[in-house]
Amino acid sequence: MESKIRIDCLSKRFSFKKDANAIEVLKDLSFVLNTNEFLSIIGPSGCGKTTLLYIIAGFIKPDSGCVYYDGQRVIGPSPHRTVIFQEYGLFPWMTVEENIEFGLKAKHIPKNDRRVIAKKYIELVHLKGFENKYPFELSGGMKQRVGIARALAIDPAVILMDEPYASLDYLTREIMQEEILKIWETTKKTLLLITHNIEEAVFLSDRVMIMTARPGRKKEIVSIDLPRPRRQGIKGSSRFVELSNYIASSVREETIKGIEEMGLRLTKAHGQIMLEGNSRKEDYEKNN
Repeated sequence: MESKIRIDCLSKRFSFKKDANAIEVLKDLSFVLNTNEFLSIIGPSGCGKTTLLYIIAGFIKPDSGCVYYDGQRVIGPSPHRTVIFQEYGLFPWMTVEENIEFGLKAKHIPKNDRRVIAKKYIELVHLKGFENKYPFELSGGMKQRVGIARALAIDPAVILMDEPYASLDYLTREIMQEEILKIWETTKKTLLLITHNIEEAVFLSDRVMIMTARPGRKKEIVSIDLPRPRRQGIKGSSRFVELSNYIASSVREETIKGIEEMGLRLTKAHGQIMLEGNSRKEDYEKNN
């Protein structure tokens, strides 16, 4: 299968104070995102998932290793790789149509052509009739649809999504999951999703990459052998439950490992899970 994005031995450290030790976020991370694939990345909090996405997008540079897009080294942002953020990122003074046209205007697309393209994607995300509404007049799910339409309008090859549904309620999130699948089936873009939601990762993806506790490395990649097209009913199938449980167990193992490496331990008291230990507790609280 042809690769669209290739990650080769990626490492990244951050230092927030001049006299502080650098925090190793990613270490020797390598994997491939195939053309037209839907890949989700999941792992413990703080394992570098968002940092990885920003490196792929070209927003930040790795300390070592490389990212390749269609065989060419990534050295900065590109319209070929667009990001849908957790925050909606809409301009409040612009209408739905104007927000969607923003990237097209930056590419110097003529006004009439911008309107034709914006109309196409407004219909694709089911926002016809809301073209002249402002973000404050929209629900959370509708704002996220605008963000998706804006990303698609510039016709990127790769869409990078950083927990785009995290702020949505449960039912809206399920609806948006089906919507992004329908859009992916229609456009056949290459999608990479960062998420903490295991069911979401299994439902949407061709493969799910599980990352280790910090520093983030590839622990394993799980192939999701569920039939397509997928709709919410598949979540009740035995295979879906089996895959979800396997991934949950693997992520939990890494989460516990990360806690133990901080010199802490999990205990249960008064019906609550608590952290105990003093070894590196201050470091843990500071960095998490």
